[in-house]
Amino acid sequence: PSLLQYMDDAVGLADLVTVTTRNLKSVVKRRFPGKKIEILPNFVDKKLPVGKSAVPSTLDPEKFVLLASGSISHMGDFHILPHIANLFQPSEVQWVIFGPEDFRNIVPSAIWISEQKTYDYLATLADLGQRFKTVGIVPLEKNAFNESKSRLKMVEYGNANIPGVYSTVGEYAETRRGEMVPPDAPATSWACGIRQVMTRHKQLAVAAKQSIAGCCTADLGVGMWERAYNQLSEIK
Repeated sequence: PSLLQYMDDAVGLADLVTVTTRNLKSVVKRRFPGKKIEILPNFVDKKLPVGKSAVPSTLDPEKFVLLASGSISHMGDFHILPHIANLFQPSEVQWVIFGPEDFRNIVPSAIWISEQKTYDYLATLADLGQRFKTVGIVPLEKNAFNESKSRLKMVEYGNANIPGVYSTVGEYAETRRGEMVPPDAPATSWACGIRQVMTRHKQLAVAAKQSIAGCCTADLGVGMWERAYNQLSEIK
């Protein structure tokens, strides 16, 4: 059976399905018209993790860090990164890219960190946010997959004091925190947005953290999870 068939079988057996966004709820609802579906957004622990960081000692705290991270599903989205990189001097910025082997040379000068988890990803973000002037970059193409995605990177980055530049796609477009760039915009628009964040980095880092603290920490989401599980008990 295909992966889609496995997913259909699993969702078909479920009494309650939880998703992270309204768009994803609509997609699942169309495929499973009678299924009970609840939206449970992404939340993070307000306490920053203290696990093993993957930040290398070669990273220069005097330069800005441009950060991109994602799975292989973002290969198409990340095609713009080398074009953005060409608009910055090595003396200005350094790149850090998390992801699979395929991302190793997408920006030749970047420090690539494997997605193989021999480190704590969130602790690494916290390290980048606390010790470096880091700017998160989240380019997304406009497609059904990205339109259904949650603003997870915005939540993770903001919680780590990392301001970002985001595509106006899906939940990122609805939230509009940080610098926003249309999905079909050229690399020059991304470079402009990044420079805007660099100019006001300290202020925007504080604002990003405060924004996530006011909406997306686990203590605020407990009630939503409790209501969802109470519904599950009622169904059974």
